[in-house]
Amino acid sequence: MLQRALDEGYLRALRLSRGDTDAQCGVAEVRLALARSAAAAGDAAGAAALAHASADSYLAALGKPSALGTVAERMEAQYNFACAAANCGRLDDARAALAQLLQCGGATQAEVDADADLAPLRGGAA
Repeated sequence: MLQRALDEGYLRALRLSRGDTDAQCGVAEVRLALARSAAAAGDAAGAAALAHASADSYLAALGKPSALGTVAERMEAQYNFACAAANCGRLDDARAALAQLLQCGGATQAEVDADADLAPLRGGAA
């Protein structure tokens, strides 16, 4: 179902308008969900590849912050980018994104500490 949403919805929208930030975020969200599923199924390589693709999609959307909507929506995209980056081994990118969010109040340390997606930053598995 997620793959179908990705293929028939978000990727089709991106073919029509490459810069559609809603579609970029949608692609990123679906890929991150697929990465979580792959990890749960024991497919570490597949999970990492999907998380990497998710992080890249979030970065594309974050490159146009005014198109992302509200400040809260931008912060959510940045937080999700950090989750995707952490799960594909881009730990420095994840830390930098979280540092910005923590500094401006877009996330709390308690949220970061409790988030399983950010376990790689704490030396744990995703």
